[in-house]
Amino acid sequence: MLDRVKIENILQHCDKSELISLVKRMLDRYPDLEYLLLMVSKEETLVNPQVHRRRVDMVFRGVRDDWEDITDVTGGLWEIVETGDTFAEKQDYANASAVYDAVISGLIEQYDVYSEGDEDGELSEIVTECVDGLRRCLEAVKENEALRTQILRTLFTMYCYELEAGGIGFGEDAPDVMIENSTTDERLMIVGWVYHAIAEMKQKKPHVTYQSHYYNSFSFDEEVSSTGNYGLQSLGNFLLDLQEETLDNEASVRICLETSRVYDAVERLLKLGRVDEAVGATKQADDYELMRIADLFVESGQEAEAARFMRQRVWKSRNTRLLEWVEKHAKSEHDSEDAFNEARAQFQEYSTFEAYKAIRLLATQSGHWEKTRPELLAVLKAKRLHEVLVQVAFDEDDTDEMMKVIQAVGSPVSSSTSSNILALVEAAEEREPEGALHFYQRYAAYLIGGRNRPAYEQATRVLLRIRTLYEKLGMNENWTRYLMKLREQSKTLKVFRDILSAAGL
Repeated sequence: MLDRVKIENILQHCDKSELISLVKRMLDRYPDLEYLLLMVSKEETLVNPQVHRRRVDMVFRGVRDDWEDITDVTGGLWEIVETGDTFAEKQDYANASAVYDAVISGLIEQYDVYSEGDEDGELSEIVTECVDGLRRCLEAVKENEALRTQILRTLFTMYCYELEAGGIGFGEDAPDVMIENSTTDERLMIVGWVYHAIAEMKQKKPHVTYQSHYYNSFSFDEEVSSTGNYGLQSLGNFLLDLQEETLDNEASVRICLETSRVYDAVERLLKLGRVDEAVGATKQADDYELMRIADLFVESGQEAEAARFMRQRVWKSRNTRLLEWVEKHAKSEHDSEDAFNEARAQFQEYSTFEAYKAIRLLATQSGHWEKTRPELLAVLKAKRLHEVLVQVAFDEDDTDEMMKVIQAVGSPVSSSTSSNILALVEAAEEREPEGALHFYQRYAAYLIGGRNRPAYEQATRVLLRIRTLYEKLGMNENWTRYLMKLREQSKTLKVFRDILSAAGL
């Protein structure tokens, strides 16, 4: 093989016609090298974008199989990026943007494979350089509408990938580049892309896992669905920034609510004096965000409203940080120790659900709730007030406690207490459909574990209510998964499966 000095010496002694002939022959054999010719050309000619993409693919294919050292990958990609930079320096922005696009597209496809080995974050640096290169192209290209649209689409694709990956710092400057370098018409176009991305994100199936429970020795897998709001919230923020100069208050609130930006929605609603709507929006917030939202209410002079929805959340989640907030903001007129002690003493005689709620309010505001709750429940259990216990458990979203009550009253088929409990839950379906659904699923599993026909028949009636609730909640796919899982777990229970089939389940 000839060394570089020898090659250079040979080329220097070739005349122009010989060099031209040599280059043509090389391009005939290796057409993907035509980009090298155009890098020194005085004329602007677009290279087939697939040439650059093939170069990127070759970089990934040429790496060792163990992936432990990705130096070869990053070195090869930086070399391709430099090609784009060279085109940009020649003001050949079409070829430059095509190079950056090829690198970004290749990295999106391969990032999951190489991310663990990228300890220094060099792949992210390469993407950042490409995004910056596309920014320079946008700044320079003012009249080429088609090229600008292509560049913006590449940036948006990069942004969407960053969201899907959960915020990994991959091309995170892309939204700012789009906002700062787009015309009014282009922003409208991007808004359309964002709405489409939001719709697609909402249609994606949540991640489903299962938690196993045993009732009467029957194994019941409870479905747990999780959907991350990060991507939706980021798209919402991007949408607000894109239309900052044109959105009215109503549209801003709507976007915030549609994209799970509850804090922003509440902030806007409070400024507009729409307190009731702001309170309603707090139901979408998780515990951490609710604390920040409560502070917004306080700042807006709505401390009483904040205390009210915070107390309600404390009762359901029993989050100690929420409890600390409620105690800190308790009003002095509600802090009377005498009122609390009197109500607690009366509860021994008048152990009603209403009395429980009254003590809960006083105890929460005076900082006694964490200690008082177990005492009140002990009184209800000692007096065997099962229906009150269920009312309390349902109000506080404690399905485990409800099932303990059911299990304590004996046979659910013949027990009047069980029937009354079931009636209480049925009455609350409209108000708390998800809580009722959660209880029904556990109750059905408990009945199936009874291993007798009457229990199977009652379980089937409960399953029909579960199906109805799933339909009302628009969760038909969840019902299908639930029933399939239940049938799988009861495959040895022939009598039960026959009863299911007879009921159309």
